[in-house]
Amino acid sequence: MKPSKQHNHIAWGLSLAIHAALFLIPAPPADLSTNQDVIKQMNRIPVSIKAPPPVPPKKASARKPIKKKKRPKQVSNKKIIKKVAQKAPPKITKPQAHPDDQTHPKLIHLPQPVPPKSAINEGWKGQISVKVTVNENGQISQHQIIQSTGYPLLDDAYIRHLLQKAKFKPKQEYGIKKSDIIVLNHTFQ
Repeated sequence: MKPSKQHNHIAWGLSLAIHAALFLIPAPPADLSTNQDVIKQMNRIPVSIKAPPPVPPKKASARKPIKKKKRPKQVSNKKIIKKVAQKAPPKITKPQAHPDDQTHPKLIHLPQPVPPKSAINEGWKGQISVKVTVNENGQISQHQIIQSTGYPLLDDAYIRHLLQKAKFKPKQEYGIKKSDIIVLNHTFQ
């Protein structure tokens, strides 16, 4: 069972009060005569300090002669050129394209958006362009309005519609799904 915060606060408070009381209570005066007697007795004890014995100097050790390394044989430039020419360059293989590869995300499903009733009643019309980032799962991860209709209500309605209804097939390279950007346009009439 964990102690509650209230118990922790009480424990801290008690600890603080005890420590403050110990700090504030004066200590009884020490008997100075006894302390001085102890110091006098300690001064009477003979103390001998011995210096450490001197360290003898090290003898010079006989060094082993350094062996000379043999130089590698000199190879003529012609031999080097022949060896390089004989080695074939490594073959670089490109990954194989997958049949489902596509260079950009593809919009699979997006029903026609219905403008809000107030926009219909006011007769608002306009074209909107939205830059959309489609992630590896085919879902919108980011969006940015490039061109507005001029009516924030219509813009918000289209963005909500995209986020709720749009289905994409993500970009795919060599069989690996990747995130990419696509621009979507719509005209409210």
